[in-house]
Amino acid sequence: MSDASKCFTRNGSTLYAIINWSSRRRTQDAAILKKLTAEQTKKYESALESGKPEKEIFEELFPPPPPQKNGPKIEVDLDFLTKEQLIDLISRRTRSNLPSLGALSLTELQVLLINLRP
Repeated sequence: MSDASKCFTRNGSTLYAIINWSSRRRTQDAAILKKLTAEQTKKYESALESGKPEKEIFEELFPPPPPQKNGPKIEVDLDFLTKEQLIDLISRRTRSNLPSLGALSLTELQVLLINLRP
């Protein structure tokens, strides 16, 4: 494993995870370090002794967040949205470009969007 693809590094007795290890291409590239806690250091050393690769140890200590199906939910007061914004939201919800939406009134668009809620 090249130094640029290492997941961990030591400075004296302190162990650090290289948070951006997967994006480093050269040893000169900047490394974002996170100091491991005593518990994490024990887990690291135990896993290393058992022959686990650094990448696998890193993923156990720092599991990736679960993917979000949708973005964060926010509430929007429909009375403050313009006709164009309502059309955009309806188009996103239906995953369609519906030019005929422009013929609807503001109130009709608000009702349509409300009815499209999951």
